Amino acid sequence: MSRGFGASGSGASDAVRTNITSSGSDWRSYSIWVYRTGNGGGGFGNIFFKNFSELFWWTGSVYNYSKCNAAGVQTARHNCGLGTTSGLANVWLNLVLTHDQASGALTPPVVYYNGVFNNTQIGTSASVTAPNTTDPYYVGNDQFNTRVWDGLLAHFAIWDDTILGFREVQALASGASPMDIAPAKLVSYLPLDGIHNPEFDHIIANRPSSVTGTRLGTDQPPLAPMYIGRRSPLLEPAFTQAQASAAARQLAVTIT
Repeated sequence: MSRGFGASGSGASDAVRTNITSSGSDWRSYSIWVYRTGNGGGGFGNIFFKNFSELFWWTGSVYNYSKCNAAGVQTARHNCGLGTTSGLANVWLNLVLTHDQASGALTPPVVYYNGVFNNTQIGTSASVTAPNTTDPYYVGNDQFNTRVWDGLLAHFAIWDDTILGFREVQALASGASPMDIAPAKLVSYLPLDGIHNPEFDHIIANRPSSVTGTRLGTDQPPLAPMYIGRRSPLLEPAFTQAQASAAARQLAVTIT
């Protein structure tokens, strides 16, 4: 499944406000499946937003990532333009973003599109910047409801203190579950199944994220793991266990 935002959701205020702020590591990786149907709010649809300190968005032509310091000065920016392919609408794309900010200008942010490495750097600065450890991530919008994503999003995952390698990126693009990729470093995984409100992190911490608007996206990424698919029992949220038990009881009554 997936979660719809903007014209594919309930409107301009659609957002998932997470309760994850990250541990503040200098090495961070992200993965998300995107399905764009339009340009989004103001022509700048946010994939995720962290109070201007860190954001990943669509500009109307390419995908961009930027990192700013405490004064709001941009210290890293990355353009994920891969010709006309990356700008396609109405198709699922897996985007993996890695940022080694400890290395500064020596290692600019990197974006992979469907497992393909791209390192088209724009902007004049890519310096070391202290990570923002206080503000939460917003998925599909910002806290001001000005840059709603227009389309579907699914399987948003954050790894802290690690930079995913090429084989791990390839596995994600092939539909591997984020829980099977560097699990010791996975700090947040939101399936974004479009069903549950609040949305639950699919990890032991199980931090519920508040949902505004959005709709169930009946389409999901090809080969990507279903929310109800295989999971480690240690990672199974209690609420899904209760729902499963209720469903089993209902089935028993129906059969009887």
